[in-house]
Amino acid sequence: MTIPSEGLATALEASGGLSDGVSIYPGPAPQIVAPAIVIRPAEPWIEQDTYCKGLERYHAIAVVSASTPRDGVDELYTIIRAIQDALPPTWDWETVGQPVIDESTGTAFLAAPVRLLYRNGED
Repeated sequence: MTIPSEGLATALEASGGLSDGVSIYPGPAPQIVAPAIVIRPAEPWIEQDTYCKGLERYHAIAVVSASTPRDGVDELYTIIRAIQDALPPTWDWETVGQPVIDESTGTAFLAAPVRLLYRNGED
């Protein structure tokens, strides 16, 4: 069984909507290379939906270099739109969070989470 984030990563890679050089990580990673998309579970992660179908929440976090914030916001926007356009039928985007500076990996990145819903009963 493949977890949904791996299937989403494959769909994003195959979409052709992302520019060359955008790395896709189907889970949290200790070190990333920007520009990138990091897919990780959101809170709450898994819950029961209607008719006993599962509903899962994920963030597809768009990540770019924080060295030029204005250019970074433009690049984030482009990546976010590519994520939205490439979602398979069992996925929906819900919201996009504000860009923030993230230094959790030891390198300063500009990041924005795309909140996604995965309905595993609709395959």
